[in-house]
Amino acid sequence: MIKRKRYKFRCLHDQKINGDWKQTWSIYSEETGYHETMISLSGYRWRCMTSRCNPSGSNASKHRTYIGVTNNFVDFNQFVEWSMGEFGYDLTEMINGKPRPWQLDKDLLGNGKLYSEDICVFLPNEINTALQTDRGNNKLPPGVSYKSSNKKYVAQLSKNIDGKRVSRHLVIHSDPEVCFNYYKVLS
Repeated sequence: MIKRKRYKFRCLHDQKINGDWKQTWSIYSEETGYHETMISLSGYRWRCMTSRCNPSGSNASKHRTYIGVTNNFVDFNQFVEWSMGEFGYDLTEMINGKPRPWQLDKDLLGNGKLYSEDICVFLPNEINTALQTDRGNNKLPPGVSYKSSNKKYVAQLSKNIDGKRVSRHLVIHSDPEVCFNYYKVLS
């Protein structure tokens, strides 16, 4: 019988090998006869972050909020060292019956365009999702977006329910500050 390769990603705690933090590594399972690729906790977060910073990547083409997003971390090793000292680094929450690590957020303390150690924090999925809005040019306050179809501003709340993102419009108005006030009161 020929042993096939099967790549299975698992989010595990970070491992330092020969002085460097590892993003991924491969192991062979005698039990299943497969090679399994393991991904570290910070490796998973690093891949998500760097894919959002890639101007020619699929994230930039699908979500215009990622256009112009940059990574200020020097390299993966520096990112891991910073991550491990931050609150929420190793915290998880249950989503669809599975433990999921808290997410890396750049929006709460920043303008949504820079990943850096001075701005990023780890947040539960529901809170991070609520902060994500399509603010376009980022001159709009959090929770407010512009709808060109009716030339009005919209305040909305978003949250994950049973693994699906659900958005609720709070108010539609010609003044973005009115929308933001609704967002602050109702969020």
